[in-house]
Amino acid sequence: MEQLSPNEQFPITYVLGDPNDTGTYYVRAVIYDDVAGTTIETVDLTDLGSGRFKKLWYVCSDVSGQGRYISIVCKVYTDSGYTTLADSYQQKENKYLVQERWNRGNMGSAPIVSYKEIRKIIQEELGKTPKTEFPKPKEFDLSPIADALIDLRNEVRKIEIPKPKEVDLSSVREGLDKVKKAVELIRIPEPEKLDLSPVLNELKRAKITEAQQTLDDMLQKIRMFFLDDVEKLTDSLNSLKKQINEIQMVILKPPKDEEEVTV
Repeated sequence: MEQLSPNEQFPITYVLGDPNDTGTYYVRAVIYDDVAGTTIETVDLTDLGSGRFKKLWYVCSDVSGQGRYISIVCKVYTDSGYTTLADSYQQKENKYLVQERWNRGNMGSAPIVSYKEIRKIIQEELGKTPKTEFPKPKEFDLSPIADALIDLRNEVRKIEIPKPKEVDLSSVREGLDKVKKAVELIRIPEPEKLDLSPVLNELKRAKITEAQQTLDDMLQKIRMFFLDDVEKLTDSLNSLKKQINEIQMVILKPPKDEEEVTV
């Protein structure tokens, strides 16, 4: 970063990037305080021809003495009112440090003084200063303070702190004894025995009913399973019974000759 000395003349320059561009342009430089972000000054550069622009600017001051950072931004415009930026050229920004430059070459023929000579000069000047005698401080007599502390200690020792009296807790004990006796007299009645026989009977009845229902369901399932076979067996038995009856009728029927015989 280049350093500038306060109040010196500094040339702000800008060169167009296209040397064959014959258009008319205007360049303006804006100087900013790089820390605060505020505008310090605006400088319009002079057209020197061949795309070169330049303007001498007096560098701003460094009030703090610790250095000041500035930024110089150059922009190219197409009008003298600096309202329309040129599309062909970008802005250019440069940063500088404004601070006093100490150059020994600018001191001319001034003699160079060494640290040893400076020390000697200071000692000689101090030797010329008249000595000042300060009065010795008087010794302080602390005996009054010591006596006062002793008297204070004696007075504190004289203070008698009364011993605490014994607290009579007999009434508290009597009250606790009464509470204890009252608690001992409390009788908690034993719980009566509950007659659960109705509940048990209902449970037994429920179990019997449930078992009977289960048995009926099983018989129904068995009846449905064997129903067809039972009906067939019944039909067969009825048919056989019918045949037996017919056979008996044939056997018991007398022959025709015997029917014709009369007694």
